[in-house]
Amino acid sequence: MTEVVSGYASSVDFAMAYITIISIVMLLLITIVMVVFVVKYHHKKHPNPKQIHGSALLETVWIAIPTFVVISMFYVAYVDYADMRETTVYDEEIHVHVKSWQWNWTYKNGTSISSIIVKDLEKDKPTDYYIPLGKTIKFVMKGFEPDFIHSFFIPAFRIKEDIVPGRTTYLFVTPEKTGSFILTCAEYCGLWHSRMYANVNVVSPEAYEAWLLENAPPSSGEELAESDDPEDDMWGDEEEYDEGDEGLSSEE
Repeated sequence: MTEVVSGYASSVDFAMAYITIISIVMLLLITIVMVVFVVKYHHKKHPNPKQIHGSALLETVWIAIPTFVVISMFYVAYVDYADMRETTVYDEEIHVHVKSWQWNWTYKNGTSISSIIVKDLEKDKPTDYYIPLGKTIKFVMKGFEPDFIHSFFIPAFRIKEDIVPGRTTYLFVTPEKTGSFILTCAEYCGLWHSRMYANVNVVSPEAYEAWLLENAPPSSGEELAESDDPEDDMWGDEEEYDEGDEGLSSEE
């Protein structure tokens, strides 16, 4: 398990530990009871079997207790997930568009960055993205058609969301620790799936705003006013991108 860098990550770890501990306890109890029954009621000790009538109390207990335990596991997991999905107050919205095998992030000021495909593990440096420390970020994600299904996965944040072509989805994260963390695709998506990763850098709000200002495109305010959907311009000419895909395939 990677380090914890967000509040949601702590919640996920707690839910995982809760479910794992209960599962282990139940496994041990069931195994112990089975062994005791096998030894106690071995056919050599009881050559003549006896009819045993059911007990309403016993049956109620062994139905009620497991039901309560399973519901509690569901509740622990659901509360955390619902909190992440139902957040209504957030500080910034970042649009993430995906096309094999690249991520594209578009920020509030129109800054748009597409990731590279890391072909040479020693020479190619993964693309850097930035988000501010302590701010709640809403990632709005969309995949292109036609394309593979991808999955937006940042292990350190414990967030993972499938990105289906033609659909828009979202998730929230509030980073609580600075550092550089891996963004990767967790859904097998073809040729360059294993190289579809980038760095997500959590920096101070001041450093983040300075980075945004430094990388802001010319007249970004006017461009955003004309179109609320950054999908139109992020990869430029569609035909050129398709030709690039073919080139990657042929080199492989």
